[in-house]
Order: sequence, then structure tokens, then C-alpha cells
Amino acid sequence: MGKWSRTGHRRGRLHITGSFTLHNHPSGDPTPSREDMDITKRLKEAADLLGIRLLDHVIIGHHHCSFADQGLL
Repeated sequence: MGKWSRTGHRRGRLHITGSFTLHNHPSGDPTPSREDMDITKRLKEAADLLGIRLLDHVIIGHHHCSFADQGLL
């Protein structure tokens, strides 16, 4: 357990092992755009450097698109 600072905020390490990202496409079409593909690639590279697993990138529209389900991670 970390120690508490004078302001009440906890000091110490965070142990993050996995992360995901989620956003919507207001058009309703959850098909990943080129920008979605590019940012996901960059997020995965950054997560790998930090030892964090990027679990998924989900786009919400009239239905959803999961990068993990589509084999895009």
C-alpha cells in the first residue's frame, strides 16, 4: 500500500495490466476510419512499451465494431 500525502492523495504505484478505448461515430456507422486504425496502432505501440496490454478498441454506432473481435489488434 502506498502512503498518503498531506492533501489526502494516495502516493504509490499504479499496477495497470490492461486497457481499452471506446468511442462513438455519430453517423451510426461503426466502421473504423483510417484515423481509427492509425491511432489504435499508436496506442498499441505505446501500451507495449509500458507493458500494458491493449485489450480492445470499440467503436459504437447503430451497432459496434470491436478491433479485438475483428483481429485488428
